[in-house]
Amino acid sequence: MRVLVVLTSSLLSAGTALAQGGIELESYLWRPDLTATVRSVAGDAIADPSQATLDLEEDLGMQDDDAFDTRLTFHIGPRSRVRLAWVGLDTTGDQELDRTVEFDGRTYVAGTRVVSALRIDYARVGWIWEFAGNEQVRLGTVVEAKWVEIDTTLDAPDLVPPVDGTDSLSALLPAVGLALEVAPGRLLGLFAEVTGIAAGDRGHVLDGEVGVRLTPTPYLTLVGGYRTLDVRIEDDEDFADVADTGPYVGLRLQF
Repeated sequence: MRVLVVLTSSLLSAGTALAQGGIELESYLWRPDLTATVRSVAGDAIADPSQATLDLEEDLGMQDDDAFDTRLTFHIGPRSRVRLAWVGLDTTGDQELDRTVEFDGRTYVAGTRVVSALRIDYARVGWIWEFAGNEQVRLGTVVEAKWVEIDTTLDAPDLVPPVDGTDSLSALLPAVGLALEVAPGRLLGLFAEVTGIAAGDRGHVLDGEVGVRLTPTPYLTLVGGYRTLDVRIEDDEDFADVADTGPYVGLRLQF
């Protein structure tokens, strides 16, 4: 609650940034490699652990797909800023099962054609405070509230009647971390950031990135980097464990 109060107060103060022109809008194309494992047990049913734990790439043939990362940042002080960010990841699969699996209380026998989909929504609001450094090097703390929702569906459209299963897991997690900015020249900038939290039985989230910025004009910055997002959400016997890692490129507009 304290984290949310601080973030909300900071966000309400962002109106000051409108007058000062301290606003940044960022959009990135992210090309991550997917690693994902899920388990869904309906009600109190006890599934065979070997059948109920699914590797979404190996078992379902899900492919890597691009994602867009959008961020809006308000500078509310010389060393303080509030950031809103959201990224949505979608991936699908369509292949015959090599083994019998269980999902959402439904059994899909080996040889069944399964059409699957995975949707991840990852939203965050954070406050970055640069507590140390100068014009060339700045180190700051990051305090965030992260919302993660993971939806998985498995459909067997060729069966009579068709079989379909759906599972959704979500969590609101506080997180802390560090942000580093290095500006060796007027045009060139380097950055690194990592945030995360281990929430025991609820799971964990780890988000880290490194990259370079090139600013040809005061209003436009070209950005390239490498990012890893590792999320695990648990709910009793159900869980989703997803890791996306890969490069991204994009633009940042300053107003």
